Amino acid sequence: MKKGAESLGITKSHLVFGSLFPLEFQVKVNRDLLQPLDRKVNPEIQPLVSEQLKSLHSQFASLIDKFQELEEEKCRRFKKLKSHQQEMKELSFVIQRRQRDLENMKE
Repeated sequence: MKKGAESLGITKSHLVFGSLFPLEFQVKVNRDLLQPLDRKVNPEIQPLVSEQLKSLHSQFASLIDKFQELEEEKCRRFKKLKSHQQEMKELSFVIQRRQRDLENMKE
């Protein structure tokens, strides 16, 4: 049997024509993970955790403010873009009209 197959918990019966076809799985359970956690709170750590949470909250609030500023800036730029597009459309119409006037004058 190959070392890779052994590490997967696959037996010789799973080796078919030199390839691996897992027909069944062996599950290994770490019994220590099934035991309940000891949830004693260390009073010395609590102020540190509280300060860290306050710091994270402050950072998160700053990120939210920055996001809102960027959204507002995006809206302003979008409105400005639409305004410029409208101006370009109007100028294009004026140019086309002047070109037609020139062509009519040539005739």
